[in-house]
Amino acid sequence: MTEIQLIEDLFNKARYLEAHNLAEEFIEENDSNIRIKQLLALCLSKSGAAREAKDFLEPVYQQQKSDPETAGILGGIYKELFKQQQDTAYAMSSRDIYFQNFQETNNYYTGINAATMSVIAGDARKGREIAQGIIDTLKQKENDLWENATLGEAFLLLKDTPKAKEYYSKAREMAGIDWGKVNSIYAQLWLLNHYMTIPSEVSDIFSPPNIVVFIGHMIDHPDRKSPRFPSEIEGQVKEHIQDKLQSLNAQIGYSSLACGSDILFVESLLERNAEANIYLPFDKDDFIETSVSFAGSDWERRFKDILNNKDVKFTTEEPYLGDEVLFTFLGQVLYGSAILRSSTFNTKPSLITVSSAHDLQKKEGGTRAMIDEWPPSYPKVNIDVDSFYQPVISTESEQDQELVDDKRIKRRLLYLMSAEISGLAQVDEEKAPDLVMKVWGKIADSLKELLIEPLSMQVWGEQFVSVFSSMRALVDFAGKMTDFMDDFDWEGSGMPDVNLKLGLHAGPVYLGINPITQRKVPYGIHYSKVKELQRVTLPGLVYASEQFAAILALKSQDYNIDHVGLMKLSDQLGSTEIYRISRKRIV
Repeated sequence: MTEIQLIEDLFNKARYLEAHNLAEEFIEENDSNIRIKQLLALCLSKSGAAREAKDFLEPVYQQQKSDPETAGILGGIYKELFKQQQDTAYAMSSRDIYFQNFQETNNYYTGINAATMSVIAGDARKGREIAQGIIDTLKQKENDLWENATLGEAFLLLKDTPKAKEYYSKAREMAGIDWGKVNSIYAQLWLLNHYMTIPSEVSDIFSPPNIVVFIGHMIDHPDRKSPRFPSEIEGQVKEHIQDKLQSLNAQIGYSSLACGSDILFVESLLERNAEANIYLPFDKDDFIETSVSFAGSDWERRFKDILNNKDVKFTTEEPYLGDEVLFTFLGQVLYGSAILRSSTFNTKPSLITVSSAHDLQKKEGGTRAMIDEWPPSYPKVNIDVDSFYQPVISTESEQDQELVDDKRIKRRLLYLMSAEISGLAQVDEEKAPDLVMKVWGKIADSLKELLIEPLSMQVWGEQFVSVFSSMRALVDFAGKMTDFMDDFDWEGSGMPDVNLKLGLHAGPVYLGINPITQRKVPYGIHYSKVKELQRVTLPGLVYASEQFAAILALKSQDYNIDHVGLMKLSDQLGSTEIYRISRKRIV
């Protein structure tokens, strides 16, 4: 496999940060290779660094204006900057780049973007003129999905609604349940709708999928004293789950896979050919033992049948060991993941629950406790299992058997940040130690401004890891660190490329006491994972794991949380989705 093929392979797998680093290495020896430069710019933009991508690709574009690929990438970067900043100058630059290339090449991709960006920039007449030229080019041929979508958009700009519907409908049929393609077209319509009227019969063609997340009771354990979800009502519960999915027109679902209502929910999703996203809270064998097999071999078979045909994600792959906080962590990640996915469609997910109105016990990570964590502004529907039989009201609480000795150290749901000073290779060897101490001194000053201090802070030269009990405190701390690095006069100090690489993560962490220093010491898989996160991240930006991003989406609306691809960690730690975290602009 060639160098370019390696980078393209990583890019196609959405491993943008790794592809970027590899492209940077190769470009030093292949400075004249245009494709590597294109890929590097694409990786920067996809990794949340659109401004850096613009600065890098503009000189390349000046030498390659007639190349549709280079023009398309740079026009797209300016378009992304316009969406982020709402600065019309970016829209005009995007339009000009697209249009100049369309004039030279008659490429329909740069053409339709030139037409749309003309409308957005306030030049609807030019937009219609370009749109007509695209129609004349494509109308007489057999078109694929993107060509049909382009024709639909061109007719839309000409305000020919019947023709727009005709070609958009062809594109929608070709897209099927590929929600990535559907969302790409829908996002363009959503953007255009801010600058011209989009008829509802057109926008409805690409209506975003309805997303649901599920929480519910397991089938009663054989030793349960008072019934809550007896096996004889299984059929009625599944029927009502199917009814709720039908009434909500659910097309994407998020759930775990415990015996009882979880499995019924996932089976119902799959029966309607909907997308099922399945999460397990810990090691699979432990999960089967604690949450499936006690209900009988049939439930275990159904569990395995689903996993044989569907991928599964683990919120942690550690063993259970009786730590109920792992179920709380699972629920929060489920909720936040559904919220993050819905945000890409500018919609809100719905929660479906199966719970007993009479069972008011709130156990850590249990159904009742998790229902209370669902944001009140988001829709919620419940299926009351009590309505299917005559419940026996018991004053005794059901006690779960403790699996381990209470004296052991238990895991806590904590929030972690790894940081590294980057750019030290360009710093004079004698000045580097003083620089490191200066950065750490400023960061220590930032800590004094926090209302909640970290539980642990460990430093190794230019790297450190901090552990917080408060997600808000950690995100504020990360913001103060990036502000300091932005405000410092690095240029004046002769060290312009010095910055911080940051990675945020959340997970169940052991927190012990060092017998020598008597300081708190974190350890476990999630502590190891956060130390890996900043390994390939870009300096000056804040990145987070899927778990951290999901919980942040659940708990706060103050941040932009943008998916920027997949990161391969070590063989022991697997892979994780990566998000860029940034403060929302105050308009």
